[in-house]
Amino acid sequence: MSHSAPVAPALLTVIETAPAAVQALPLRWRPGAVFSAVDAADAQRVLAAVAALDERPPVACEDGGLEAEVARLHQKMQLLMEMVGGLLRAQQPVPPALPVRLVAGGLRWSDRQKPVGERGLVELWLHSACPEPLCLPVQLLMIQPEPGGVRIDAAFEELPETLAAALEKHVFLRHRRELAEARQLRR
Repeated sequence: MSHSAPVAPALLTVIETAPAAVQALPLRWRPGAVFSAVDAADAQRVLAAVAALDERPPVACEDGGLEAEVARLHQKMQLLMEMVGGLLRAQQPVPPALPVRLVAGGLRWSDRQKPVGERGLVELWLHSACPEPLCLPVQLLMIQPEPGGVRIDAAFEELPETLAAALEKHVFLRHRRELAEARQLRR
């Protein structure tokens, strides 16, 4: 299935070439679901929570002063948030993780089965300590067969400006972190 909207080739290029966060994420497709103002506010809140959870603790000083104590407290809070998130997730099972390429304008994912419908909501669980998914409206652009299933390209639809900016920041920071981790692995 390929959608032949005139804008699709440009968006497909963006999904392929734009800076992206590439990782396996739990993902759920909800065909035909409608994105509301409440969904937009929830999505913004989820992105803010994930940004807080992704924040790196300050580097502890050797002298054991105030900075070292703040770093220790940060690590303890991070552990506590991970544990609470794990407990909440255990009570609300999430879908299996799928390979996802997330860009500011859309996403690509691979799945075993072809999704139903052309428009709907995609739910992404971005962080293990955040039990709520990021829920965004998408239009499916292209579905292509690949070994073991299908590859789906989708564009985000009509995101409020503040949500689009928060999503773009999230993608940029995750992309930058992935590059830094890859550089460290090469050393």
